[in-house]
This record gives sequence, C-alpha cells and structure tokens, in this order.
Amino acid sequence: MERKMRRFKQMLPAEEVNNMLSQATNGVLSLIDQDGEPYGRTVEFRV
Repeated sequence: MERKMRRFKQMLPAEEVNNMLSQATNGVLSLIDQDGEPYGRTVEFRV
C-alpha cells in the first residue's frame, strides 16, 4: 500500500533528491523493530 507523504508541502523535487543522494557518503536508515519501536542506524556508503 502506498501512502501519501505526511508533510507533502516539504517534498523535494526528484531531481534535487537524486543530486543530494549522488553526493552523499553517509546517512541514517530509520527502521521499526519487532515491538514497533523506531530506531536509526548510521550507514556509510561509497559508489
């Protein structure tokens, strides 16, 4: 099921997102555990 972004007025254009991601070397992966608790993991990536 696809959900609408909650704060859709703050959504960036796809081109701007792609530019940011192509230059990034790290980020935070946000997840939810089996109990429904949110948590984040720092990730580093290089192309």
